[in-house]
Amino acid sequence: MAELAGKISAELDWQAGYIVGLRLSSSRPKQMGRLFEGRRTTQVSRMIPLLFSACTVGQRLGFARAVERCRGVCVTEEVALGRQLLLQLENYRELLFRLVQHWLPATPSQLKILQSLQSLVVAMRQRWGHLLEPVEPVPLSLDNRALKREQIALADQLTQWLVPLLGVAPEQLPEWLDRVTSASLFDAPLLRPLNELQERFAHIHLGSDLPSLPNWHQPKSRQILVESSAERQKQLFCATPRWQGRCCETGSYSTYRAELRGMRQQGWHELSCRYAAVLAHLSDIPEMIRVLDSAGVKPVESQGVEPEVNGLGVVQTARGQLLHRVTLVEDVITGYDIVAPTEWNHHPQGLLAIKLQGVATATASEALSLSRTMLLLADPCVEFDLRLKSGDAI
Repeated sequence: MAELAGKISAELDWQAGYIVGLRLSSSRPKQMGRLFEGRRTTQVSRMIPLLFSACTVGQRLGFARAVERCRGVCVTEEVALGRQLLLQLENYRELLFRLVQHWLPATPSQLKILQSLQSLVVAMRQRWGHLLEPVEPVPLSLDNRALKREQIALADQLTQWLVPLLGVAPEQLPEWLDRVTSASLFDAPLLRPLNELQERFAHIHLGSDLPSLPNWHQPKSRQILVESSAERQKQLFCATPRWQGRCCETGSYSTYRAELRGMRQQGWHELSCRYAAVLAHLSDIPEMIRVLDSAGVKPVESQGVEPEVNGLGVVQTARGQLLHRVTLVEDVITGYDIVAPTEWNHHPQGLLAIKLQGVATATASEALSLSRTMLLLADPCVEFDLRLKSGDAI
């Protein structure tokens, strides 16, 4: 499965105290969608969980939304709610797992939380996974009382797990981050990496920011997206996507960058702020779940749609915006394309290249450490290796 997913390879060119460039190459399959062409939607729906180990719910939901766009189907609010519960639970797991894996020393208490979280994910998928199947023109409906109970219990449980890891209530984290200075020292497990990143990289000056990928659920953005992924351009768009000719960033930092301006003004380094954006995203999820379907907060599937020749399924995953593009003829897939967040954030001329090119470091070892940290914070959905030009992988 790892071979099918591919990996990212990065080669760092460091000379005379400066990063000359970071060359990225990818063995990720560029035309994964061809595996699905010529098959019926029910077949593809069974294949997707077997092929995608990362963001499985997001991938299934992207496919379902794309097919429903082709059919002109509008699902009920109850179905949309159930899907969002599954998606946000998966986003929470993806974010927390990667934080523990890459940034924290494993402790028995943290491992217990991760085990309990995985058990909850499995149980929720067993109960509600059928909601991720594409809906037929006759809408699927269900009694939402059980979903409501799940919604409240889920939000409470996810909050409970975060409190000891953050040292503050999740809903208080944004305001707290806005006030803390770069001289602050933290004891909470998930906050300590803020200090470590600040200490290691405070003297490093990174390149300029990339524009954030706009929200594809907006009508104007969807129209531009249709044109960008048109037949004559789609192969290039899927492999090395650009938005109106520009490389863009998607994910936690692009979403929360404006909210973290206070941290930057308090003297925090960008890498600390990028890490803080992941914390902010994770901390938002319990409240996002709690307020779904209240006070006008409606999941996107419950909004009206017109049939599309090429159905576009857009999903906000833990790593950023995911796109599935499907063409259907009598329920048979005749065209299928996928653009994952990794293609945006690890574009050869994108985020990593712009941030690191020309950066001064004292040693090649420091340049490698900086590059590895940026790769981790850009969060590829596959394995990566990093090597110094003409050197060994690390």
